[in-house]
Amino acid sequence: AATNHFRKLYTPVYCYRYEGIVDSLVISTFIDPERSWTLISGAAGISSNIQAIQYIPSTGAILWSARTGSVPAYILAPTSFTTDELFEYVSVDDHSSTQDGELLIKEIFPYPAQNEINIVYFSKKAKNVVCSIYDVRGRKIYQQKIQTTAGENEFTLNISTTLSSGLYFIRMSDNTVSATEKIIIVR
Repeated sequence: AATNHFRKLYTPVYCYRYEGIVDSLVISTFIDPERSWTLISGAAGISSNIQAIQYIPSTGAILWSARTGSVPAYILAPTSFTTDELFEYVSVDDHSSTQDGELLIKEIFPYPAQNEINIVYFSKKAKNVVCSIYDVRGRKIYQQKIQTTAGENEFTLNISTTLSSGLYFIRMSDNTVSATEKIIIVR
């Protein structure tokens, strides 16, 4: 719960799964992140629980758990990561060479992708570039070295066996500049 609390509603308005949360809120107006996770995931403790997610604005932490086989999400220990691990924050006044057109991803298609990703990019000079694909947790899933020419370049990645459905980030880099774009894979 982003606000660290639930608004107390009266039956029959609120879901029966939040019955356990209501009791704790009457006792205390502050709930630490660990207790909040316990309450949220515990209140959702039904056999069909697919996922539980919690965002803690003060720390930027995200706790996430998903059903694995027959084990509901609320029983599993959550995976913890931060918004800093997911996103690269860039100032509006950023004047890096990427913005000057040194290396620029112009287009990624089809969007969403299924079996292949076509990447159109621009490079000011002929050079070696590394194309990497990262998942939302920042793990490198794929990497390929590419020799580019000066100007517009295009290449195709076959992803039919390497990526499952989800959101990914494609990063083109030459060790001095990089460009990153997102792609959605749908199977």
